[in-house]
Amino acid sequence: MDSNDNTVLHMLVVCNLPNMYTKFKARWIERHAAKHKKIIITSETSELPKLWNRLNKDGLTPLTLAADLGRAKM
Repeated sequence: MDSNDNTVLHMLVVCNLPNMYTKFKARWIERHAAKHKKIIITSETSELPKLWNRLNKDGLTPLTLAADLGRAKM
């Protein structure tokens, strides 16, 4: 994250890289699904929000940032 709490997905939106955004998100899902297959998650377990649901300092997710910037392909 940068000083504005932007994740890599926020930065891909800012740089207008929709193909890279899609590939990165798919790879993130793949890696975390494999990682969590072996872990039993209880109701007491607190996980970080999914990367695409994380808010930056402006309160925007990568998707809402894309909408704010008019990046329809994201």
